[in-house]
Amino acid sequence: MKGTPTIRDVARVIGKIISSFPGVIYGPLYYRSPEHDKTSALKQCKGAFDCRMQLSDGSSQEPKWWINNIERSSNVVSHGHPSTTLTTDTSHTGWGAVYEETSTGGSWSDHEKSFLINELLTYHYGKGLGYSAINTARSALSALITLKDKTTV
Repeated sequence: MKGTPTIRDVARVIGKIISSFPGVIYGPLYYRSPEHDKTSALKQCKGAFDCRMQLSDGSSQEPKWWINNIERSSNVVSHGHPSTTLTTDTSHTGWGAVYEETSTGGSWSDHEKSFLINELLTYHYGKGLGYSAINTARSALSALITLKDKTTV
């Protein structure tokens, strides 16, 4: 990414870097500068990916980490079986969480009902963890949060 690459070129490199994260444990620490520069350039160019952009010093340095470390980088495939499970569900009317034998839930306020579903999900996890599992989850070695749509975090 020398000189003044196009935003599209930078986006392609960032995409390849991000796709390696499952196998490169420290990878997420070494892509943020080019990502920030790309986002800023897209704003300046009003979304035109074929515009040329300048890379900051940080963006020029981060690829060096990848060159120097990719061959010896790794990541564990599994962190083992979870010792704690918190099952949650949310909708535009309310939320719920079950941890072991304890359950909690509630309705959203009128203000909260105006949130997008993704905002409600994020807010919901805080409520579920805060009310049901936080004391035990703190001491757990690993935790599994199972969403209604079977997504695992």
